Amino acid sequence: MSARKVITSVLAVGTTIAIAIDGYLLFLKADQANSTASTASSSTSTTASSSASSSSSSSTSSGLKDGCDC
Repeated sequence: MSARKVITSVLAVGTTIAIAIDGYLLFLKADQANSTASTASSSTSTTASSSASSSSSSSTSSGLKDGCDC
C-alpha cells in the first residue's frame, strides 16, 4: 500500500470516530443534561414554593390576597 492510501484510510477512520462521538454527545448527553436540569429545576421550584408560602402567610395577616386584586 502506498503512503497516500494509508493516510486516507487513517483519516477516514478518524473522521468516522469523530462523527460517532459527536452524535453521542449531541443526542445522548443532551438527554442526560435535560434530566439533570429538570431535577435541579424541581428542587428550585420546591424551594421557591416554600418561600412563597411563608410570604403568603405574612400577606394574609395584613388582609391582602396573594395574586388577587378582587
